[in-house]
Amino acid sequence: MVFRYDSMDRSLHHRAVRRKISDYLREKTGSLRIARSGLAVVSLFFTALCFIFMPTVNSVAAVLTLMTIGNAFNFLPNSVYWTVIIDTEPSKAGTFGGVTHFLQISPRL
Repeated sequence: MVFRYDSMDRSLHHRAVRRKISDYLREKTGSLRIARSGLAVVSLFFTALCFIFMPTVNSVAAVLTLMTIGNAFNFLPNSVYWTVIIDTEPSKAGTFGGVTHFLQISPRL
């Protein structure tokens, strides 16, 4: 019997982790802004630190480790971006999504 760990399983696991961290921050601080935006700011800060320190290490293993940790921090807040929009302005979330997707595909046109 072969067990596969495909991308859908990882994505669902990461969403659960992000949701728990964000909800924990909201419980502790009582602030929706810190819970939603704070997670993204801190995660991207740690991403930057990992990639800034990569040129200072002397081994390939250390570079790969920093790259792996940096990418993990980079993907941590992805679902929070939409949550911020839906929580702050739910009536305009569809408009924002349409404009964002148009800008993403416009270079391909």
